[in-house]
Amino acid sequence: MLRTRLFWAAVAVLIVLALLPLGVSGYVLGLLTLSFYFGVFAMSWDLLFGFAGEVNFGPTFLVGLGAYGAGILNSETGLPIPVCVLFGTLLAIAGGLLLAVPALRLSEPYFGLTTLVAVLLLQQMVTVFAKYTGGEIGLTIPDVLSIDDATNYWIALGTMAISGAVLFGLSRSALGLILQACGQDPVEAQALAACRSEVASVFACLGQSCVAGWR
Repeated sequence: MLRTRLFWAAVAVLIVLALLPLGVSGYVLGLLTLSFYFGVFAMSWDLLFGFAGEVNFGPTFLVGLGAYGAGILNSETGLPIPVCVLFGTLLAIAGGLLLAVPALRLSEPYFGLTTLVAVLLLQQMVTVFAKYTGGEIGLTIPDVLSIDDATNYWIALGTMAISGAVLFGLSRSALGLILQACGQDPVEAQALAACRSEVASVFACLGQSCVAGWR
């Protein structure tokens, strides 16, 4: 019964949010658009830290990798935005898997430090290859999804809703239960050979959900 109420409450909130562009200014829509993308980022970060108890900076690395990959491809080749976003998504998934190989051999603070190093390395790469990334100034992208505030708002809202539904379903699945077991009793979870092997697949999911926040 409670789940049904929560579902309809979520639907009602989404309907209200979807109708907001009809009565608010473009400035407010811009703030909400940005907040929805940060919401996607927060949900992806919470999946490992909130459930498995692993301090993880991986989402920051994946967001940056996917966003710069898509942005540079669009800037250098002029390919359509959907193609560039797809490329950024695949790049983030690949980066997540590569990061998982060394990170999942460690635990507790060392796991978090490994993912933090990945973020710092990406930051340095952005500076070193400033010719392509724009360095500290930032990357200028010739194309945009839309110049209409309402359209950008609806894209961001849809992205957050879909990402939230996927991550919610994942948290209620067998993988979600394993992640919770890893956070509450990692020794027993590892004894069942279910902890680290399952967490590896989450990096790929984080890559997809994080890159969805690029616009």
